[in-house]
Amino acid sequence: SRGDQIDINPAQLIEYEKITQTDESALQQAVRELEEKVAREEEEKKRKEEEAEKAETTQIDNKDIEEEEVKMQELTDDQKSQIMTSQDFRAFFDSASRVIEKALSEKIDPYFPYCGDNVKDSGDTADEMLRCDRVFEDERWTRNRCVTSFDVHGKFSELLLTSYNNNEEAPNEPEGVVLVWNKKFSKTSPEYIFHCQSPVMAACFAK
Repeated sequence: SRGDQIDINPAQLIEYEKITQTDESALQQAVRELEEKVAREEEEKKRKEEEAEKAETTQIDNKDIEEEEVKMQELTDDQKSQIMTSQDFRAFFDSASRVIEKALSEKIDPYFPYCGDNVKDSGDTADEMLRCDRVFEDERWTRNRCVTSFDVHGKFSELLLTSYNNNEEAPNEPEGVVLVWNKKFSKTSPEYIFHCQSPVMAACFAK
């Protein structure tokens, strides 16, 4: 028998370029790097926010601790009594009461000092004419007492010193009294009060 001849074409070799695949891989890599960068930035931002919140909380806690430390301690009755009878408190209260009394009576400087360093002259002239300016009296310290001496301060002419003898109607009161008056202010009480159990016949300011 006669054989049939069949022609079979060779298989066609198809080649593909890898450019498209390479471009897609580079894009994916860039996207992945961008996502990682964004994730790192978000993590860093979150970390800073946590640190700031922690620092603020610590600052508030420290402030609360400081407030607790500076709270005034309640004094006992014995401590209050000890303070009230202390010499420093009595000196402070005496000085403060004079300042308050001047401030309530006048519209001038009630803090003008009459002792200590760096004080200035009051401004009155020595040859100023004598005139009746004030009448000084105190219900307790001058009542029924006679004046035994009188003196004017050499530097502060508004300060007047007066000594008194005993009050015969009050035998339990001190026999000798010396009062320092201030004619600069309208207040009626003495600037200073001194007393003793012996009669005071004369007194004057120290020169």
